[in-house]
Amino acid sequence: MNAILRNLTLASASASLLFIAVGCASAPAELKSARNTYAQAKQSNAPMLAPTAFADATRAMDKAEAAYDDEGDEPLTRAYAYTADRKAKLALLQLDQRAAEDQRTANQERLASALALGLKDCAKVERVADTTVISISGAVLFEFDKAELREHAKEKLDVVAQALKDHPDQRVVIEGHTDAVGDEDYNDTLSRERADAVRAYLESQGVSSLRLTATGAGEAEPIASNDSPEGRANNRRVEIIIVPSSTASR
Repeated sequence: MNAILRNLTLASASASLLFIAVGCASAPAELKSARNTYAQAKQSNAPMLAPTAFADATRAMDKAEAAYDDEGDEPLTRAYAYTADRKAKLALLQLDQRAAEDQRTANQERLASALALGLKDCAKVERVADTTVISISGAVLFEFDKAELREHAKEKLDVVAQALKDHPDQRVVIEGHTDAVGDEDYNDTLSRERADAVRAYLESQGVSSLRLTATGAGEAEPIASNDSPEGRANNRRVEIIIVPSSTASR
């Protein structure tokens, strides 16, 4: 009888040790990685700023943990854990993208504010989505029918040049425009030469030529009627269009 009891005790102890060994088995590497990535996402602003992606990651993580509880270190558990890890990384990526977008918007607002202040007496500055548009009357920049910059115009363009140097992540398109008086081909050429003059001056003030593009639209894009002197004056203009490099490359 004693021998039987001793054998039963040893068998029970062996079973307990086996249960403990199985229960304490190390989680697969995929699950460890998923837990770590998910914890980073949970402790970040992802639940608030990337809620859909974070919710997907949470569901995937729950599925991976349930598989590990039921199956242990099996291929299905590792597959679920891999998916959870990827979804948690996606939530973090979306959070980074949101932060970059917020930073880009803040930079554009600072740029537009600096330009509006510096050019308040001679230009219209407005923001359209990610783009800042400066519209300067041709009469401010050039003599009638000429493409050489006035001396006082250079002071105004110095404001633009400094703002661009303070925001090196911006690209610039300079567009020359004319009214509809005269020959169309002549107006095309004049508008292009005026845009080139502005581009050349900005470059001379330290703005990289790689950031600058000049083009002439001639009389093709009026913003007012050409039937009145005032309308024609509004159409004779140079527009400096400033776009974040990330937007310009899309």
